[in-house]
Amino acid sequence: RKEVDETQRILLDVLYGKRMSEKRLQRLRAVGVREEQNLRVVLFQVEDWKGRPETPRETAFYEEEGEEQYRDEIFSLLREEILRERGHCPITLYEDDILWVAEAPQGQRLQPLLQELLGKLEQRLPGTEVRIGVSEIFQDIRALRTHAGQARDALALSQQRDQGKKVTFYDDLVCWQLFRRAGSREALAGMADRVLGPLLAPERAELLETLACYISHDCNAKETAKALFLHVNTMRYRLDKIQTLLPRDLDRMEDLFDIMLALKLQAFCSWENENGPTKI
Repeated sequence: RKEVDETQRILLDVLYGKRMSEKRLQRLRAVGVREEQNLRVVLFQVEDWKGRPETPRETAFYEEEGEEQYRDEIFSLLREEILRERGHCPITLYEDDILWVAEAPQGQRLQPLLQELLGKLEQRLPGTEVRIGVSEIFQDIRALRTHAGQARDALALSQQRDQGKKVTFYDDLVCWQLFRRAGSREALAGMADRVLGPLLAPERAELLETLACYISHDCNAKETAKALFLHVNTMRYRLDKIQTLLPRDLDRMEDLFDIMLALKLQAFCSWENENGPTKI
């Protein structure tokens, strides 16, 4: 237990200390995080504390104490399973986040192991809802904070883009990475507006929602109608109106690409406005 506490303390100091000093790096190496390894930061986050399963052993008087007990139980379970699988587990707990610095051999994306961990959590703590964000591979441990930020971005963006996805890799957020390097939010928002402009009026919000849902359902009108609880004829009417207003042809790949890109730009700018720069 003493070794676990020391590992947690060192990781927290490196992640949240004022600066990444050589002394902090040496302490990080001492708990097994070294430059010659390929590493990824894996961030686990419980989605909804209020949805936690009730257990007979939970005797906390305050709700916050119950949440803390539950979080600690999840942390212990994850650490136990990772140790069993890997024999080594630099992992720490900060507020509602559980952060693991995972060894990531080239060509292995940790996906099977992470899915297995989610399955173990569900088996041992039924009803547990956890999302996972995973950074790019890195070797320079001085970049640990940056990659912890990537894991947080992957987690936050998956919540905004795909409510059903439990594991998101920063590697897969190609558009978001491009947008961050492309210029100001104002310029990117302007590009989206030029494509979607006619649908951005408040009275046409329904059409914009329909378009986004249609794209997310792989341009399948029947599935989109089902998702929006619409009659298929109403769905076709809306799609025709969207094509007339833009004007774009949803069956033409070039037009469809521009629309998809504009929707991604709009979602990205909205997310950036709400969240600002990633903090870790």
